[in-house]
This record gives sequence, structure tokens and C-alpha cells, in this order.
Amino acid sequence: MEPAFFKGPAPPPIPTKDILSWIFDEPRCEDDQKILIDANNDSRYVTFGHARNTIRRLIKGLKAAGMGKGDCVLIHSFNDIYYPILGLSIIGAGGVFAGSNPSYTPRELIHHIATSQTRIVISEPELLVNVRAAIEGLPEGSVKAVYVFNPREGQSVPPGEISWEELLNAGGKEGEDWVRFDDKETAENTVACRLFSSGTSGLPKGVEITHYNIVAQHELAHETENGLEGQIWTLKLPMFHVANVPLVFTSMFRKPSTGYVLRRFDMENWLSTVEKYKATHTSLPPIIATGIIKSPLTDRYDISSLRMVISSAWALNPDIQRTLIRKIKPVKGPEENEPRITQLWGMTEATCIVTKFNHPELDGTGSVGRLIPGIEAKIVDDEGADISDYNATGEICLRGPTIVKGYFGNPDATRTSWDQGGFYHTGDVGYCDRETKKWYLIDRKKELIKVRGFQVAPVELEGILLAHPQILDAAVIGVILEEYGSELPRAYIVLRPRSTADETTPLDEDGVKEFVKSQVATYKRLEGGVVFVDTIPKNATGKVLKGVLREWAGSEVGRVGGGGGC
Repeated sequence: MEPAFFKGPAPPPIPTKDILSWIFDEPRCEDDQKILIDANNDSRYVTFGHARNTIRRLIKGLKAAGMGKGDCVLIHSFNDIYYPILGLSIIGAGGVFAGSNPSYTPRELIHHIATSQTRIVISEPELLVNVRAAIEGLPEGSVKAVYVFNPREGQSVPPGEISWEELLNAGGKEGEDWVRFDDKETAENTVACRLFSSGTSGLPKGVEITHYNIVAQHELAHETENGLEGQIWTLKLPMFHVANVPLVFTSMFRKPSTGYVLRRFDMENWLSTVEKYKATHTSLPPIIATGIIKSPLTDRYDISSLRMVISSAWALNPDIQRTLIRKIKPVKGPEENEPRITQLWGMTEATCIVTKFNHPELDGTGSVGRLIPGIEAKIVDDEGADISDYNATGEICLRGPTIVKGYFGNPDATRTSWDQGGFYHTGDVGYCDRETKKWYLIDRKKELIKVRGFQVAPVELEGILLAHPQILDAAVIGVILEEYGSELPRAYIVLRPRSTADETTPLDEDGVKEFVKSQVATYKRLEGGVVFVDTIPKNATGKVLKGVLREWAGSEVGRVGGGGGC
């Protein structure tokens, strides 16, 4: 096997059990411990024991409904305390869990259902219209059954549809045990989840995540440090996404903690949940972190209970990081009492986390942390040649127990993304600091802008723009203007709403350009223009959809930069 230049710490032994046995056979809490609680109705909750019993009932019900070994079952729903229970039931019955974005149109659902080879759909009643429209667009018999997921009070089942409660009823009081195994070969080759890549460029691809990948993710990212037990989380990231699946499906149960589940993210609802339940931990993409800083709502709530805020999806600007600390805790105290705003780096193909900071380390440099145990990395140039060394910048490639083997039903994409040495080519450009061994991300390989031969990272300019008090959100891409004959940075900006009492000069294109001009080299200036928009297009976890911006720019200026290598 090809040796790796960069290696995380030596990993502990990774259990080879199926996920359900690994979670429930040796419980670490009492059956009555509350694991998942509805943030808007705390009389609704799931205890450890209730989770286990409900899963057993659903396993029997799913099998009675005709779900076979390896069948894919899709949950099409917003977050709910029973979402992870449903997901674990699908896995425990020998099936494959898939989740989809509730905002999907019928066209997007057709792709999702067809690509994942979904056989059963479980959908919220409010989302059924698009599900039924999508099924009409698929070959007859593709989807065997549809069930209505109506766990909340007031959710009715449309005429002619079948409630998920029928699955529970078919399971009886005792239900049926999950499919068990305890050997590495089976664990490594039994798919548990078919999650989808973010699709920031092109259509999302189905990622095959095995039982072994899921167990390894928890063991390497969480069991190797102290502190998950007893935490109080706000769970607002979508439960169909890899940013949340490992946490809510496994870690909340394996290292028992309490999670307050938000159906979907709403700033004031999240702030009030943190204050009411004294939440200690949360995970935020940079766009929400920026929103917390700039929202007038933040000052109305006490969120000082937060001890750990984990930023994911992309690198967080250090200035925003420092400002967020003071928003959480306005009065600076001793270092050990300061809230930790830390970053991690992850992706669907790595079952989530690749790099992180271990508690209680506090970083203010913009790093995404260090490799978790068991993960190996190398850095390659534009031609794929290994240029691994400290402080060398290039595309980061990964190998290890959490890295999946490929994409479902897409051998071409698998072949181009994994090399012969077993390394997954992430498309992310970065480097590892020689002295600290911290990793830093520069940008996506395809998104770097080449200005007259110089590389410009959009994320750097976006960080500068977001520091402006009048800018709520921003994204930068490259465009080609004929008079320049080169790619140039172009900014799309959402301004903060202005109050009638605001006496500051409204920000215009010239003001934005001057603000950036004073902080960057000449070739990084926004010579490609500034466009003010109502919203920046993003996926469910906050990643900017640069492809959509390029479509906009193409209609505005005619030519769009394709991004360059490192």
C-alpha cells in the first residue's frame, strides 16, 4: 500500500459489530434517560429504552411491509425526534437508510429516488404532493410503498394514504431483533446509509456508507477525547445530511447526551432554545455564525450557556470567530471559562469528520484542526503528483477507516475520485503547518480564481466582505470580462436590512470595492463587479451553490471563470 506522508494519531481498536448491537448491547445510561427532546414541545421526547423498543417494533413492521435485505428506504421529512429512530430501524432491518431535502422539487426527488434505488418512501404529509409527483415520473413499480410520517400532533394522514403507525402496529409490543453480525468483513461491506454528496457542482451522488464507517467515525472522532457525556445539544442541522447523521443516529446514544431537536432552523427559535434549556453544544455553518453576530435578535437572549460551538461546511473567518465568542459571552473571563468556537473539516465521503480540535484547545487562527486518529493524508498538484510536505499547498487526499469505498451505481465517478493507492481526492485545497500540525483550507480546487496568473481564493474575499457591518451575506466567483482578458473576482452581496433611524451612508458598489481594495493586493480587487441580491443560493448545510452563481453571472457578463488548480 502506498505510504502516506501525513498521519493522524494511532487509532484505537474499532468494533466490528453492526450499528444497533454496538449502540444497545452495552448501554451507557439508564433506559429512562432522555436522549431526544422536541425543542418546541418538551413533553415529546425519546428515552434510551423507548428508542430501543420502538426500533424493534419498526424492524418487524418494515419486514412485514415487504422490505428486503439491502432495500433502500427514503425518509423525506424535516427534523423530528423520531427521525433517527426510523433511520436506525431501517438499518436494523437489514436495509439502507437514505434521506432527502424536504425542499426538493419533483424533478430533484426523481433523481434522488432513482439514484438511490429507493423501494419505500416515508414522507411527512405536508411533503406528499411532491413525492407522489416524483413517483409518477419514475418507471412503474420503482417504489413499492409510501408511508406517511405524522408523529406530531395535528399532522393528519391524507385520504388513501397509510400512516407510519401501521408499521408500529405490525411490530406488536415486542417487535423483532435487528440483523446482527460481529466480523470486520461483513461490517466493511454492509451498507447502512446511502447519503448524498452536497452537489455544489452537478447533481448529487449517492455515497455508500457502511456499518464500519459509521462506527469508526464515532470511535475515532468522539471516543478519543473526553467530554461528550452529559452535553446538551441544539440539533438543528438537517437529519438527512452527513453533518448530522453520525451525531443523531449514534453518538447521542453511544455517549449519552441530550439533544433538543428543531424541526428546521429559525434564528429566534434557536436562540430561545439555547436560553431556555441552557444548551452547552451546537454546530453551526459559517453563514449561521455570521447571522448570529449580525442579527438584532441575539442581544435579546442569554446564550452564555454555550461551551462549544463547532463550525463546519467551510473555514470560519478568525474575526467572525472572535466576535462570536463575545456575542455568546459579552464579558471576557478566564481562558478556561471562555466558550470554545472551534472548526472541523469533513465531507460525506469521509462519513463526516476528518480534522478537528480536541477539547479544551482554543484556536483563533482559522485552522480546521488536526487529523483525527487513523486518517492518512497526502497533497497532490494539478497533475496528481504527490507533493506532500508541511506548508505545501495542493489538493488534499484522504484514506482511512471512515473513508467510504465509492459512489452507488456510479463507477466512473468512483474511478475519478479514488486513486490506486486508495486515497479519496477531496477537491479541497489546503496545507498542513509544519510547527503546529494544524490544517488550513484555502478553497475548493475548482473555485480558485486565476487573475493574470495569480491565484485568488474566494473564501478570503468572502471573509473580508462579511466583516463589513452592512453586509449580511456574500459570495465570490470568477468571471471573464473581454476588456481584461482574464478571470476577475465578482461579489454577490446581501445587505443587512436598514432601520429608519440608520444614519450611515447606504453601501453601494463603489463602497464595497473600496472596502476590499484597502485590504488586499491589487489582483484580488473586485474588478469583476459587485451584484446586490436578496439571497445567496445555498444547500441545506449552508454551502454556497457556486454553480448557480455562475449561471447568474453567465447571463450578466457572458463568460464565467471555471476555476483553477493550485
